[in-house]
Amino acid sequence: MDRKYLTLLILVCFSILVFGEECVVYTFEDDFDDLFSNEKGVCQGMRMWQLGYYSSISLERPHPLSTTFISPEFLLSCVSSFTFPMSGLGTIEVNLYMDPVSNSDQISVVVHEVVPGSTATVVGNRGISAMAPDFEKGWHSIRIPLTGSGTFDGYVSLMGMAASGSVVLIDSFRYIPPLYDEELCVLYTESNHNCLIRRAGPQK
Repeated sequence: MDRKYLTLLILVCFSILVFGEECVVYTFEDDFDDLFSNEKGVCQGMRMWQLGYYSSISLERPHPLSTTFISPEFLLSCVSSFTFPMSGLGTIEVNLYMDPVSNSDQISVVVHEVVPGSTATVVGNRGISAMAPDFEKGWHSIRIPLTGSGTFDGYVSLMGMAASGSVVLIDSFRYIPPLYDEELCVLYTESNHNCLIRRAGPQK
């Protein structure tokens, strides 16, 4: 085979490997205790986030199919997700709500690449704090562009604090691969009420 055509074939296959995976969405509606842990990575030794229900608080839920959320405790809380395939240049989007009564109230999102035989590498992070001069209470969708190259297994760690009387919660998150049509990466549908991971199931 001519060398230039062989090179083209390799590049096409590489592009499919990097950009071919589907989106991942999770809404905390089911299996939170099975899919999330405070014993993985940076979360070891920290308090667990707690599962809550919109029916128990005076906050309108963001979608009719959304019934649950997670909230941190008054001390620093941390929980890490299941492992799933990611790509460099992909995006993690987290939907959260904050109505703080303390400047210490905060949420941080850290995305890790699993490195076999070594410590997980941070490939993206972002936080929102009541102390920030531009902070506004209410709903926020924070987006985290991922660094790195190629495809890799990764997970999301959620850290936060919420004083008594504060409303600090995460409703859902999704992973959007590079070049993926975001309109097809839907959080809430009748057929996708909890966790959707196409082409690969969740792994602890």
